[in-house]
Amino acid sequence: MNNIELIKFAESKLGVPYVYGMKGEVMTLAKYNSLKKTYGSLVWDSDKKKVNWVCVDCSGLISWATGKLRGSSQYKQMAKKVHPISTIDSAPLGVAVWRQGHIGIYTGNGEYIAADGSAHGVRRNKLAKTNFTHWFEICDIEYVEEDAMKRYKTVDELPAWAKPTIQKLVNEKKIADANNIDLSEDMVRVLVIMNR
Repeated sequence: MNNIELIKFAESKLGVPYVYGMKGEVMTLAKYNSLKKTYGSLVWDSDKKKVNWVCVDCSGLISWATGKLRGSSQYKQMAKKVHPISTIDSAPLGVAVWRQGHIGIYTGNGEYIAADGSAHGVRRNKLAKTNFTHWFEICDIEYVEEDAMKRYKTVDELPAWAKPTIQKLVNEKKIADANNIDLSEDMVRVLVIMNR
């Protein structure tokens, strides 16, 4: 999996509920009780309402994408080089943003996606609103240039699932010209999710 695919995967999981210890599977009552016994107050009493839902925690979001189970500290330990968060502007898309006990995925423009705790679930948020301390390339991810992503120049070039939404945005004059949209595949996905 490459960094662009990791971001797409994370975007497809926006809204998935957070439960500490979950890795992208359906939480059963037995699993909830086991997690509560193992992790205590890290698993909220209100998380019991998420039984029968697919749930995930912060490191679980990345593990779910890669199929390789690791914790947030393990990801940091396995990084070839760890950088201070103050240098995030020089980072490629899809790097991990990290602080002790928490990890997310950098999506560019000062934003990240993470399973951000029981109150939020998987969400997109601004880095400025967090206390991440470091960033690093994730050991299980291949990093490619953003230019490797497909770009769409016209509405007609879009995949069928995206055409209605993007055409609606053109009709509403939120996108100026149906024959000159110049959107990356990633941006098309974001626009479709935001305009459902």
